[in-house]
Amino acid sequence: MLNAWLYVLIAVIVWLSCGVAAYLAGPERYAGRLFWLTLAFMGPLGIAAALIMKTIEDFAQSSAPDHLTPIKLAAPQSKTAPAAPPDKRKIRCPHCNAELLVGKTAARFKCVKCNEVSKTPD
Repeated sequence: MLNAWLYVLIAVIVWLSCGVAAYLAGPERYAGRLFWLTLAFMGPLGIAAALIMKTIEDFAQSSAPDHLTPIKLAAPQSKTAPAAPPDKRKIRCPHCNAELLVGKTAARFKCVKCNEVSKTPD
């Protein structure tokens, strides 16, 4: 009976060691997944899978032609709205936050985006 428990303990230790080895040997971005995948299903084969994934990732990074490397785009510049004409003023709709041009003497306005009628702020 003790002999059987000893074999189970050795198997658990080997299985956990394989999970740790897969975690250390695999690519950094998949390290956690490889650890749990190895613990759950793969066992000793997880180490081989981690090494193969690391080799493939290294090869893909080193041999990618220039036209396949990702291009980093600059952040889009914020666009400023043009100034309002002299007889109009800019206001924001209180319902949809759309920017509108309204006559300076208008008491009410209808939003072109949400079609709500509102009072113009003073």
